[in-house]
Amino acid sequence: MIKQFLDREKELRSLNTRYESNRAEFSIIYGRRRIGKSRLIDEFIQNKKGARLLAREESEKMTLERFSKDLADLFEDDTLSHTTLPDWDSFFEYITKKTQNERYVIAIDEFPYIVEQNSTFPSILQDFWDRSLHRTRIFLIICGSSVSTMEDVMGHESPLYGRRTSQLLIKPISFADLYKEIDIDLEKAIRFYSVFGGTPPYFIEADLNKPLEDNLIHNIFQYDSFLLQDVEFVLRSELNRPHLYLAILTAIAGGKTKVNDIVNHTGIQRSKVGRYFRSLEI
Repeated sequence: MIKQFLDREKELRSLNTRYESNRAEFSIIYGRRRIGKSRLIDEFIQNKKGARLLAREESEKMTLERFSKDLADLFEDDTLSHTTLPDWDSFFEYITKKTQNERYVIAIDEFPYIVEQNSTFPSILQDFWDRSLHRTRIFLIICGSSVSTMEDVMGHESPLYGRRTSQLLIKPISFADLYKEIDIDLEKAIRFYSVFGGTPPYFIEADLNKPLEDNLIHNIFQYDSFLLQDVEFVLRSELNRPHLYLAILTAIAGGKTKVNDIVNHTGIQRSKVGRYFRSLEI
């Protein structure tokens, strides 16, 4: 049995080091879906005063209602438990007051969903960070799976450019770290890793006591397996113009492994293929 939380020692060490500082911290955590970002935040918050506020694809009003309840629980605020913060200005005013003199971790997970609800959210956060939050003891985290959106947040044109104090790109578990945790020979481990990779929900599905062929049949090729359609789902939910990425992957699967061959097969401009490769690597 493979543990559901592996490695991430470097990331946890980085977060904990910054937690020990006496200043406000603003960390951006990003990486593709199912890579373990939320679990990392939960592990970090353990034994600390903090909360992970999970955004959803819903209305802004519903998000504020849920966040208000989560904050009421965190700060043991009976008044807030019976009311709702009406807007994002009120939300940031509230957490500014509560973190003025005491260290709290406030993690906003799936941040891109909030930006979809309200495109002014980054500028509101910028305003509060510049005016007041940076003088508190808050450890603020924004986290997201939409790599393109999160990179835009850190870009020159974003209102939040230059505000973050740290950033973590969460990558798949390396083969070396996974191999340390499994009790099988090296050749078998390499074969399994070549199929299931370093994405936690994928390799946790593998039964290492069975042949790789059986795992392929039952965990990937079976019609109701989530792994069967997950690649396309991830591409469509995280990337702009997913059809181009699917075209590149289809070309590679068909034996087109050189850039010229991929360009000729897909019709995608050569100047763009390299950028698409870098996104697929993340």
